[in-house]
Amino acid sequence: MPGAGKSTLGRMLALKLNCKFIDTDKCIEERENMSVSSIFKEKGENYFRNLETQIVSELSFIKNCVISTGGGTPIFNNNLQKLNALGTTVFLNVSIDELFKRNNLNIERPLLKVNMKERLSNMYKNRLPIYNKAKIIIDITDFNIKESLNKILQLVRK
Repeated sequence: MPGAGKSTLGRMLALKLNCKFIDTDKCIEERENMSVSSIFKEKGENYFRNLETQIVSELSFIKNCVISTGGGTPIFNNNLQKLNALGTTVFLNVSIDELFKRNNLNIERPLLKVNMKERLSNMYKNRLPIYNKAKIIIDITDFNIKESLNKILQLVRK
């Protein structure tokens, strides 16, 4: 979900595991030379989702890395199935109230510009069945960043 901590924790996890970190949203922004918000605004969500799928396909050639995807990436075009085939997937589960607090600080989220709490709640409800197909599911609502990282490391190393 947006604001779950994917990029922050992914970057830290990559450092701990001594491997490369890839943020798919950043890859898309570099490729398109524009922000995710601008892509949504100027080219539409379908265009963006197709870019995500292209990036996921290209990731199959990269080994030993931590990948942070956008919150919608696993939902579209069977991307979660593709990501599960690449390695260990982790769903960072966070409560709606906590997601609202975190996202309220970030006005750049294109899908959350209006009625944020309601949108987050609907998004969560719709996405949860797909997210629950990740190989590891961890609720980090009540964890700080260090606790979250340690829990993820513990589960990934099993």
